Amino acid sequence: MERTRARIVNGVVGIIGSFTVFSMTGLIVLCYESNQSHIFSFNSPAYADSSNLRTVDREVLDLIRRRKADRDKVKDALPGRTYKVNLYRDQGFNRWNRLKIDLDKDNRWDEKWTIKDNFVIIRQVSSRDDEVYDQRFTLAGDQWQRQ
Repeated sequence: MERTRARIVNGVVGIIGSFTVFSMTGLIVLCYESNQSHIFSFNSPAYADSSNLRTVDREVLDLIRRRKADRDKVKDALPGRTYKVNLYRDQGFNRWNRLKIDLDKDNRWDEKWTIKDNFVIIRQVSSRDDEVYDQRFTLAGDQWQRQ
């Protein structure tokens, strides 16, 4: 499947490469010649126009900085939110070294973060909400940099 990055603004319809793109009510719909289609939300992190931190990013960063890693896994570490965050401490670590985020609580992980030494954070995003992580970002200060 050929993938081309496109920006859809104000309901623009267009043909890009080998697929047709149109949007409606905040969604992007890609229709491929093979009769497959994928629907993306404008709110998807993979299609954010800004590299600034989102509210979820700030809350998760605060959580991993302040919550002690006293067990190997914490499910729904920020209860009551519209998203779910699981924290992980793998063998050999005394701190959180991974986390997963389900932004729409559909039981499919939208993002997975790896927290390396010196608090280097790599964020992988599943832009199709299928747990295939096709986008990668690194945290630099208070900005995400696309890799």
